[in-house]
Amino acid sequence: MRKLLIATHHRLDLWIAPEWFAERLRKDFPQLDVVRLAKPDGIDREFADTEIAFTSALQPQHFRLARKLRWIHSPAAAVHQFLFPELAESDVILTNAREVHGAVVAEQVIAMMFAVAKRIPQALRFQQQRLWGQEAIWEQSGGPREIAGTTLGMVGLGSIGHNVARHAAALGMRVIAVRQHADATKPDSVHEVLPPSKINEMFAAADYIVLAAPVTSATRHMIGREQLALMKSDAYLINVGRGSLIDEAALLEVLQQRKIGGAALDVFDQVGQSADQSPYCRHDCKALGAPLHAVFRKRAPLLERPAVTRACGQEERILTIWRSNRSVIRSSPLRPLRTLRKSFLIRIATSRIIRSSARLLYQCHAHFHSLHSP
Repeated sequence: MRKLLIATHHRLDLWIAPEWFAERLRKDFPQLDVVRLAKPDGIDREFADTEIAFTSALQPQHFRLARKLRWIHSPAAAVHQFLFPELAESDVILTNAREVHGAVVAEQVIAMMFAVAKRIPQALRFQQQRLWGQEAIWEQSGGPREIAGTTLGMVGLGSIGHNVARHAAALGMRVIAVRQHADATKPDSVHEVLPPSKINEMFAAADYIVLAAPVTSATRHMIGREQLALMKSDAYLINVGRGSLIDEAALLEVLQQRKIGGAALDVFDQVGQSADQSPYCRHDCKALGAPLHAVFRKRAPLLERPAVTRACGQEERILTIWRSNRSVIRSSPLRPLRTLRKSFLIRIATSRIIRSSARLLYQCHAHFHSLHSP
């Protein structure tokens, strides 16, 4: 019996695939031995005879033990954590969750944009102090702003970027985007597409800047003092890509000196830092931290309910992916990752890793999104 290992151990329970998820896979694929690991204990032993791995990270030492491994599927869109030499040069297939996260994260972007534009965090602080803060909010920040007519700058036009641009255009915003292939077909929702060499031009023009790019050697700390210094004094930076896209020291400096309107962050470079130690949690920091997306329900979504929520539907898609990839389960020939390394590095901004052969087309979309258990 072929073995599928679900190894999603994480310091946060919301990122760990629960038992119901493993049970659904056992039901759908009775020919597989499905093993779920919620803790790192025993991972060396389990990887030794694993052929299919569902995991968000893999250490080189564990990969060396996995002699039978043929396919790794990551529930995240980012895959930089897998690109160590041994795996990149192997015959193991690597797939990711491209395009699944776009709609949910885009809603998060719009929510954060409205929160900072309408001064919701300030209003909540006054409410918690049992004060009417309307006049103070107007005096301190000029009051709530309208979204329509403002300019949105997008860094990255993958699934998240496309969805954000679509929502923004519907709200009456002018969208300028920066992406690697500026000459590719421009979405109708985007007014102008610029190459990375013109990112400073976009920073100077935008009222809201959204980062939705992957982390590569070229994008790590791509936003530093030079770009932040070009922002308007009332502009906001929103990051839903990766924390390491920003030089956090430079960002904290401009926030504390009140040189920009503020920042809304869904991702952080210093993950796991306690709230009392994080400079972002200071009231005078002008940063809204909202790391909410990409989580797993502890209980199975009740899909038999007549009114299935959007979140449940997306959560179910992860199981649909495994059902549709029966060619892998039946040992059909797989294209090795090493033959795709060059094309992957070129197209990493779209997080598309696998280009299938004529016999096998992967549509691998995984999803961990939900905000609350039912």
